[in-house]
Amino acid sequence: MENEPWQKRARRAGLTQAELARLAGKRENAISEGLRGKGKGGVPTYLRTIIRLWEVANRQEREAILENPETGADD
Repeated sequence: MENEPWQKRARRAGLTQAELARLAGKRENAISEGLRGKGKGGVPTYLRTIIRLWEVANRQEREAILENPETGADD
């Protein structure tokens, strides 16, 4: 899993580029470029972190995060 490309990991974890963009506060095209490692230093740390967290989050946690990306829960 660790050697798998980040695009595949995100897809396997059930994350779309639109969801990643929303969670990261970025444009979808920036997410696409980031997942392909187009910037300096490869895939940005924030994308790797979101994907890793999504891989271990349960369904309820994922739903809460998508409802309110800033806090991951209701205010």
